[in-house]
Amino acid sequence: METLQKMYKNKLVAIMRGVPKDHVLDVAQALYEGGIRTLEITVDSPNVLQAIELVRDKFADEMIVGAGTVLDAETARSAIMADPSLFFLPR
Repeated sequence: METLQKMYKNKLVAIMRGVPKDHVLDVAQALYEGGIRTLEITVDSPNVLQAIELVRDKFADEMIVGAGTVLDAETARSAIMADPSLFFLPR
């Protein structure tokens, strides 16, 4: 199933902002257990690249993990290194 189709099916996107690295997996696990399957981790969070990688690696095909609040090309280039499923861009 395509990422966009999965998002439509899931209907909700949780936003993780400012969660310390040592709590990222616990928060993601709690969200997953609560039924969340799409997670945005904002790029202004500490250690965002590591956070995206941790969640992406643990939940693989079970959760869509995106980089959020991407405001410019430089930030997008940096976030690409963590291989998010998608980017969330504010309007």
